[in-house]
Amino acid sequence: MRRRILSLFLAAVILAGILPGETRAANAGNGLFNTRGELLTKESALNWQDVMATVKSYLTAQAEDKVPVVSSTGGEWQVLGLARAGISADRDFFAEYYENVVEYVAKKIDASTGRLHASKSTDNARVILALTAIGKDVTDVGGYDLLQGLSNTDYVKKQGINGPVWALIALDS
Repeated sequence: MRRRILSLFLAAVILAGILPGETRAANAGNGLFNTRGELLTKESALNWQDVMATVKSYLTAQAEDKVPVVSSTGGEWQVLGLARAGISADRDFFAEYYENVVEYVAKKIDASTGRLHASKSTDNARVILALTAIGKDVTDVGGYDLLQGLSNTDYVKKQGINGPVWALIALDS
């Protein structure tokens, strides 16, 4: 019982520490706030079109300024976001990304198992999600089948629950 109370107290302290000081003090309990601590009105908090437009412009600007990489940061998630939102950059961002994936796969894949990483099945899953979003065949990426890397459940489960969850999402894509 003491542990539970202590845990709840610590969670409350951590949560209180995350909120901006002046926002917490001046507006406690008055509503929702954006990342700058500004109070959101009911209309602005629920206007998903404005949020989507902001995210689209941010992703598009990022795509125009950077070479698409194969990485969990600034790579597959950016490609997935752009593709699923129906955004295309001024240059052929997706073609550049695919060329980089083929090169990455050739360097990283274990040809006998189809794994891009020795212990992280989510690497295969992440790349599969991005490639399916741009309409590419994941069974022939530079001659390699990325689905093969997700065929061994012991390997997929090495990452705990994340491995199987992302494998299922990738296989469903």
